[in-house]
Amino acid sequence: QSFSHIGWFGIACIIALSSSEATEYHTQNGERRFLIISLLGFSISFLLNYGAAWLASSAAPQLLGSARHTHLFALSLGLSLSVTAVPVLVAITQDLPISRLVRNTAISTALLDDLWLWLGIGFVLSFLPNRAQNPVTIVLLLLVYLFGAFFMAKPAMAWWLAKAKLNTTQKLLWVISTILISSAITEYIGLHSIFGVFVAGIILPTQLLHEVKPSLADVCNTIFVPLFFITSGMKIQLHGLGGDFVFLLLAFTLVATS
Repeated sequence: QSFSHIGWFGIACIIALSSSEATEYHTQNGERRFLIISLLGFSISFLLNYGAAWLASSAAPQLLGSARHTHLFALSLGLSLSVTAVPVLVAITQDLPISRLVRNTAISTALLDDLWLWLGIGFVLSFLPNRAQNPVTIVLLLLVYLFGAFFMAKPAMAWWLAKAKLNTTQKLLWVISTILISSAITEYIGLHSIFGVFVAGIILPTQLLHEVKPSLADVCNTIFVPLFFITSGMKIQLHGLGGDFVFLLLAFTLVATS
């Protein structure tokens, strides 16, 4: 469990650095197409996946489990299958010989897709007894958090850091603390902590991140990120799924990696 948390910390730092780079690029070049790509891509994927889940539950009712609620089953699968794994995407795009436009658009789109996912999950869970917060509450808390982050924390942080004489170690601790606090807030709201990491990368001064990026990125990519993927792989439970499923999964993996 400790190794898993350490690995997550490395991924969080890389995502914060990537979100800062993507935001800087989009701001300088006036790029906003990732908003349209995210909205259209997520909506189309959700509708297709919702329909496929509905058909699957109709053909095999045992998939619904004890709840026997077709709409919730289709909504859950439709949402879950409409996003990509942001940590995996960030790690892959770092090594691919692709343009900054493609990389930054892909990362920004994936992070927005995660936001739609968690808002949707909050909506689905609101139908279950004794479960999470009402989606309206989540949205209101999110708006309060974003207002505080962008209109209070960001200018205050820029003003204080411009006056303070911090050394490299202090700057690194400031960046890490901001990432952890922001991720904890979004986790408390009911969204994924990765969204808080994304916001932290935006509100932190760009110059500050440029100064700590070489040392922070090297350590994370060398030690923490591999640890994240190792611990994530160890959590996968394949026993009990049946030999046919494992064989099919192995075939898909061989095709994807060949």
